Amino acid sequence: MELEDEMLEEHLDEEHQGMNIDEELNKLELKINNCEQSICKSDKRGKQELALTLLKMHLYNFQFLVITKKRKAQQRWRRRQTMLRNFVIQMLWEKEMNSLQTLPMIISPQILFRNSNATKPLEKKRRDYFEDMLYSFTDEQWLNTLHLSKNTFSMLCERLKQVTDKAEVSRSLGKRIFIALYTFSTGTNFHYLASLFNVSLVEIREILKWFVKTFLKQMGSSLLVMPSEDQEYLEIRTAFQQASYMPPVAVGVLSIFELSVDGKRIGAKVQGNDRVIVQVIIDDRLLFRKVEIAGNKPSLLLRNNSEVNCIRWPKIFGRSVSCFVAAPKDYPLRTWLMKSYDNPKKSYEFDFNEAMDNLYIFPDVALQRLFGRWKILSCSEFIESQLKGNIAKVCCALHNLLEEIEEFYDDNWLGNMDISKYSYTFRSQLTQYYDDCKEALEMRDFLARCIGWSQKLDE
Repeated sequence: MELEDEMLEEHLDEEHQGMNIDEELNKLELKINNCEQSICKSDKRGKQELALTLLKMHLYNFQFLVITKKRKAQQRWRRRQTMLRNFVIQMLWEKEMNSLQTLPMIISPQILFRNSNATKPLEKKRRDYFEDMLYSFTDEQWLNTLHLSKNTFSMLCERLKQVTDKAEVSRSLGKRIFIALYTFSTGTNFHYLASLFNVSLVEIREILKWFVKTFLKQMGSSLLVMPSEDQEYLEIRTAFQQASYMPPVAVGVLSIFELSVDGKRIGAKVQGNDRVIVQVIIDDRLLFRKVEIAGNKPSLLLRNNSEVNCIRWPKIFGRSVSCFVAAPKDYPLRTWLMKSYDNPKKSYEFDFNEAMDNLYIFPDVALQRLFGRWKILSCSEFIESQLKGNIAKVCCALHNLLEEIEEFYDDNWLGNMDISKYSYTFRSQLTQYYDDCKEALEMRDFLARCIGWSQKLDE
């Protein structure tokens, strides 16, 4: 029997399954016609009785059609629901069988049969992603997953083990560090991480807090530090001079960016501690020398900074000039905090702005590598402002560590991310007057003229 005929047969009401509906309707119509003809021939009393009989026939006909049609619709709906349910169950069953067939091809045998004998059946146990990676991942997979090598991971475990309590060490220190680094490099949703590593959501956050606190305590101060020797400052100044034609007095470039702490759109109107402002000083090797976290207004190097003023002043064309950090345009001009001319008019002013633009390239590249390695900076997961600020410090410190050991970096890690949307936009320029403003203006003009003189000497 065809499907349509089968469905049509099933739609009939149970009490009418054995009858031919069309034949019954024809018989009923014939009775009604005979009754109408009898009415015309009979007397008055007979006409009333026949009319009553005719009304009963019409009522029965109406009830028969309505009830039959209604039940047909109900049976048709139930039939379609049953067919759809059977179809979905069949699809799920096929996918389950396909996954069971392909599972041995994507997992190495030592993982499937680890800790089990050939004669014993496999025990049902949830997969542990950390154990899978330790036993089966290649060096390339380590880099693409954690954005650092397995040797670097082992080194971090040894360093952090020194400041970890014995009770904490007993709870798989390596796995906790791996979970933290995986969170840093992928920026994955915490619910997914909890399912992936077979831990609770609360434990994911606790592991993250523990790693940030332990790392900053053990390695933060040694990785995020300004140069301490004149020779190191000299190397930085010389490298910046070669890259920008600026006289050898620039010891760093100040950059500032903004992070969201609750998934809100960057740059949106926010109140309170809904954002984290990160200020960094970057040297010629793309290292973050100083990191400062602000909640509302930037403050790095606005005050008299001894880390820059303590440097022995070099002489440029016989004049002693203080070293400075190149700052964004919205910062105030200070003797140790130089910025470009707002409205250049003279040729040497254009030369100075061009040299500053060459210096600004360094933070652009450094931030691209920072955000490319550590996706947690751009993730939309809710993280408290204080923790997000400390996470930014740890990311900068890890960046310095990997850059110093020349760890591999892949430009594809950044993807299509637009770093410019994290740039901090000043609500108003920091135009506060300082005592050294006049001296800073004179020094900038002198440095700008020195660029033109140096270019003429080179010619």
